Amino acid sequence: MNDADGRLLAKSNLSYRRPELYDAMQADDGVVSQVIGLVGEREVSPAQILDLGCGTGRHLAGLRDAFGAGAVGVDLQERMVRYGRPRYGVDLRCGDMRLVRLGRRFDLVTCLGNSLSYLRTVEDLRLVAETMRMHLAHRGVVVLATLMTPQVELAMKVVRVETDLVAASVEVGSVWEAEQRVQVMHRTWRHDDGTIDVDVLRRRVFSAEELDGALRGAGFSDVQLVSSGLVVAS
Repeated sequence: MNDADGRLLAKSNLSYRRPELYDAMQADDGVVSQVIGLVGEREVSPAQILDLGCGTGRHLAGLRDAFGAGAVGVDLQERMVRYGRPRYGVDLRCGDMRLVRLGRRFDLVTCLGNSLSYLRTVEDLRLVAETMRMHLAHRGVVVLATLMTPQVELAMKVVRVETDLVAASVEVGSVWEAEQRVQVMHRTWRHDDGTIDVDVLRRRVFSAEELDGALRGAGFSDVQLVSSGLVVAS
């Protein structure tokens, strides 16, 4: 992934072009509570947190506040980073999570919100696992969330989205490209003002074996699949 990939991601998803809409649509996803619970089970009290693929930094800010920790986020999309810095008061940086090296270690490293699903290959996944290992402190913990089973809806459905930011009828459908293990979601926003936005989201679905192999290959000895799409490693 590079700057061009970041622009393609923004082009593929209306909520990436409008970060305030992204936050509104994800407001009640419960991810922060899940991570807090998993970290508590490991008896880790993180003083420093790194979130890879942080988006606007909303999840990271929630974890920072819960643990009273220092926090750094890295995301490929400059628009999300620029929006999130002042909104959440978090140290957000634009970068590629496969390659970024911050020269410091963190007690908790996260990768949430299906950020991993925008990687293209198992080699990309291996590189991110290496980034996690390079930044994880002794006795630290990694928590990641990603697609592990395809969520396919062949028949188009229409849902209504009404917030302070948008009012639209949204046609949603998806297909599964089994050979490449890619889920392709098509989404058409028909706004009440007559304008139309079209999203085409291509997401790589990694298997439990691929995730386990990448993490163990990077040096993690304890890898646990907590639930479908949620993995803890140390």
